[in-house]
Formats: sequence, structure tokens, C-alpha cells
Amino acid sequence: YGREWKNECSRWDLFPLVLAVWALRPEGINWPDFETDDPAKQGRKSFRLEKITAANGLSHEHAHDAASDVMATIELARLIRQRQPRLWNWALHNRCKNAVAAALGSGRPCVWIDISAGQQRGFIRVVMPVAVNPANKNEFLVWDLSRDPNELLGMKSEDICRRAFGRTQDLQEGEKRLALRALKINTFPFVCDNIRVLTPDVCSRFGLDISRIIANGEALGRIRSEIEGPVIDSRSCKEEPREPQDCDVALYEGFISPEDQTMMERLHGDSAEDFADDVSRGAIHFDDPRLEELFFRFRARNYPETLSDGEKAEWREHCRERLIDGKGPGLTLERYFEEIDSIAEADELAQQEGRMPEAVFEKRRTVLDALYDWGDAVANRVDEFEEEDAQ
Repeated sequence: YGREWKNECSRWDLFPLVLAVWALRPEGINWPDFETDDPAKQGRKSFRLEKITAANGLSHEHAHDAASDVMATIELARLIRQRQPRLWNWALHNRCKNAVAAALGSGRPCVWIDISAGQQRGFIRVVMPVAVNPANKNEFLVWDLSRDPNELLGMKSEDICRRAFGRTQDLQEGEKRLALRALKINTFPFVCDNIRVLTPDVCSRFGLDISRIIANGEALGRIRSEIEGPVIDSRSCKEEPREPQDCDVALYEGFISPEDQTMMERLHGDSAEDFADDVSRGAIHFDDPRLEELFFRFRARNYPETLSDGEKAEWREHCRERLIDGKGPGLTLERYFEEIDSIAEADELAQQEGRMPEAVFEKRRTVLDALYDWGDAVANRVDEFEEEDAQ
């Protein structure tokens, strides 16, 4: 949060914009063909970063290398800004969720670039909202106006849930999936409330019937009050109660309060001596129960000398439950060693069959040996717990 949102920082996913440029304003950029022997996929375009950069003469020396991919993405962004400046500027200033929510709340049909719509449709959906998910204000439940919304009239929430958000195998014979979609406004979608971006040429390319879309939008406006309740209920009926997550993996289970953030900053600024003194005086405490447990584990992992006898016994039991019994996230020691053995066997076979160079094989084996040694050290420490408990 501090890196991506604090001090008016923000993020932007460029991929929806790339799809939008190809679908709406493709001029000035070379769009590489998708290489395939499947006749059904002939004529499709490839949107892989390395293909687009190569087709447009952009530098991308090491595809899938993180730093190289970042620089190539920047070059692609620069190309879009140069060749389609109006679309670039519009997308840049309308990328955040407040702008997306305003577009969806305009009462007008909105153009949404959605990869699940498929390339044959130009990844284009023209949608209008039916409801906002009360359990998640960032999720708008929208109707694809290529279909008649009167399908929803009189439908039970359970049936809407199954046909809109359920698995394909749960559809009954002869049933079609509903054109109801969940649009998350905080994922930087491309959403525009001006359907004039769908020029006659765009509509012709992708078979869009604007008059039908407008008529379906008007129909949705007339029946929205009747279908809003069942649609909202359909979303909640799919959600199953979740078990509370272990604090080690509960990163997204809620924001940290300013008071707890201040305490964390103080904690990380302490020297080892000051830290031990703060612990002995009980000067470090958190309101968030996740942080209280994380603080205990932090001490056990990094400053075990600050633990009381009771806390040491609690920590030993926690380690046994994780590493031996398999309680909580992560691998047991047994599973950990099995994973290493499986990788080692696959590497050996690949090396014997000539699919892995000797130098690569040796480097990987060195890493696997180090991982095995580390696991042995952990296993030995767990064995020592038994002796400590017996004392």
C-alpha cells in the first residue's frame, strides 16, 4: 500500500489498453499474427509482449526476464502514446476506480474491454450495471447489452448464480450462460461511457449491432428495479464462508491502522538491545490480533532469547504442527523432501535425454543440495524440541 497508493501514487495495467488500441484505434501499430496450425484460429492476432515488440522494432533482448520485460513494456507504452495520443491520454486519466464508477453510474451504455469476450468480438462488451455487490463495493454486476435483459425477469437468485457465475458443467441441458458479468472497478479496466468510440468500421469488424445494444439498454432501464434484488442475492449465494486465514498469509485481510503502523516502524527502528528492553517492559503491543501473533512469531524466529519458558513451549508446538502434522499453510518436512526428490529426478532424466545442458544440471543440483541441507537442519532442530520438552 505504501509503495503503490500512498502519497497519491497509483497503478495502471497496460494490457487492457493494448487490447483497446487494437480493437478501437489500431492504426500506426503493427499487430503480429498468432502462429497456429489450427484453421479455426487462423487470422487471429498475438498480444504476447515479445511478439508485439518484435513486430514494431522495439528493444526486448531477453523476453521473460523481469527487467527486460519492464523496459519493453515502457517502450510499448511510449509507442501507443505516440501513435494514438488521444486514446492514450483518455485512458491515462480514466484508469482509476472512481472514474470507472462514474462511467458506470452515468446511465449510458459503457464500452468495456474484457479479454473473456474473445478476440472475434474485439474483446468488446457494451454493458450497463444492474447492481453493485453490497459485500464488495468495487464489484459492479453488469449486463452485456448484446443480449436481451428480459431473460432475468422472474428468475430465482439460485438460477442466476448457477447460470452466470457457476461452473459450465452445472448448466442444465439447453441452458445458455447468462450475459451477467462481475466487473471489478479496482483492477484498472478499460471502461468508456461514450459508445461513439465504436465507429462504423469497428462495428463492422466485430459484428456489433448498435441499434440492438441501445434497445437492450433501454429495456434494462425499465426492468432494473425488478431484477436488482435477485441479481444481488445471486452473488452472495455463491460465496461460501471462509475459514480465518493464518496470520502469515493474511496480507489482504484488512488494512493496518495508523497506530499499529507507527508501532511497526518503531519496532523496525530498534537496535537488538532496545528491542529486548522494549519486550521485557511490554512496550510493544498491537490492536490488530494478526500483528500480535506475527510479533510473537517474529520474536521466536529472530530473537528467541526474548521468549519466556511458556512462549518457547508454545513456539515448539507451533513448529511441530506446521512441519510434522501439516496444520496451516506451507509444506511439511516430508512433503518438502519429496518435492526436492521429484525435481532432482526430473532434472536427471532431462539431462540424460539431452534436454538439459550439463552446466545447467550441475547448477540446479547445487541449489537442490543446499535446499536439502537446510531441510535437514530444520528437521534436526525439530528433533531437539523433544529433548527440550523432556527437560
